[in-house]
Amino acid sequence: MTERKRKAFADLLKTIAIIFVVVYHNTQININFIDDQNWSVYTNYYLKSALSVCVPLFFFVNGGLLLNKSSLDIQRHSQKIIKIIILTAVWGAVTTFLLSLIRKDPLPLLDIVKSSLYLKFGWNHHLWFFQALIVVYIFYPLLFVTFKQAKKIFYFFGIAVFIFTFFNTFLGQFINVAAITLSIDNADAWKFNYFSEINAFRGIYGYSIGYFMLGGVLFTYSVKPSIRRNALFTLLLLICMGGLCWYGVMISQYEQKIWDLVWNGYDSLFTLINVVLMFMLALSYQGSRKILSNTIEIIGKNSLGIYLIHWIIQEPIRSLIATDGLFGTLIATLVIVLVSLVITLAIKRTPLLRNLLSL
Repeated sequence: MTERKRKAFADLLKTIAIIFVVVYHNTQININFIDDQNWSVYTNYYLKSALSVCVPLFFFVNGGLLLNKSSLDIQRHSQKIIKIIILTAVWGAVTTFLLSLIRKDPLPLLDIVKSSLYLKFGWNHHLWFFQALIVVYIFYPLLFVTFKQAKKIFYFFGIAVFIFTFFNTFLGQFINVAAITLSIDNADAWKFNYFSEINAFRGIYGYSIGYFMLGGVLFTYSVKPSIRRNALFTLLLLICMGGLCWYGVMISQYEQKIWDLVWNGYDSLFTLINVVLMFMLALSYQGSRKILSNTIEIIGKNSLGIYLIHWIIQEPIRSLIATDGLFGTLIATLVIVLVSLVITLAIKRTPLLRNLLSL
């Protein structure tokens, strides 16, 4: 696969990922099928299951690009880790401060400072992505060397990651389904760590390492576009969405509260499979249509800035436009992405600020 081709569909996947993130954070469709059992509500919940690939795609693409580099400069990589730590602290404080102004909810200075170190839910917790990325980047030099020189060791570690993350979640979900079917009170089984203290990947978003490694492996794959094959991949993707949705409905009805398909679905097998299917579909992307390809390229290359900015501006934008329903959600997403992109480009052109949006 050529470098140009790799970058083209990487930009496509990052564009899909950031749009899905913004949709997820601004969904204004009714998914409360507990109180409203209309078929359209279930349909909305099913559609939302597609969004579970959003952040995993970022880790996947990151791994695909970094693990397939020709060389690793460990000094520059160490500096990058330090920079991400600093950016997490800076954006944590800046985001909290700006949201306190937007919400007219002044916070004590100490709370704002703390939020730069300990993320505050509802304020800057979207920066968990940076925390997970730091962990991935700590492992990256070891993964790079083994990927290039000792594939068996690389795959050994990958299998371990899969077992302790995705399989652990699958085991819990399987037990959940069995318990609910047999009327046994065990609805929290999906949250458990079934490998006790030997599971080194709990509490560090370990599944992000799995997506990173998977991206490295699959980015070496190349296939000619095929309508029949893409139709099959699309069908499988819709089926996996249905599987995640079905599980979510079952748990939601049991617990009498709506189960978050996206956040809780990141480390599910359904999402893992759908990330692979999205990648296979993206391989057909040629980037031949100039306007479309240029749009995808500019959004993909600025996805980090959009991710950081959208969280700050989404509330005031939602207050200015009607965002109810699927159409309203899509309109709000479009506006938020475009405004975030414009702000990102402006910051990148400001010498003193441009480093705030680059790793």
